[in-house]
Amino acid sequence: MLEEVLLSPALDEVLEELGNKTEAWTNKWWWMPLRALLLAAPFIAIGIYYFWFL
Repeated sequence: MLEEVLLSPALDEVLEELGNKTEAWTNKWWWMPLRALLLAAPFIAIGIYYFWFL
C-alpha cells in the first residue's frame, strides 16, 4: 500500500506544485529579511536575557 502511494504519479504532481509554490513564496522581497530575523531571533533573545537579566 505504501509503495503504491509513494510511486503514484499524483504524488509527483502534488510535490511539484508544492515546490513551485514554495519557490514563489521564497522569492518575495520581504521574505529574505524576515527569514534572517527568524533564524537570528533565538540568539538575540538569549543575548537579551543574558545581558539584561543575569
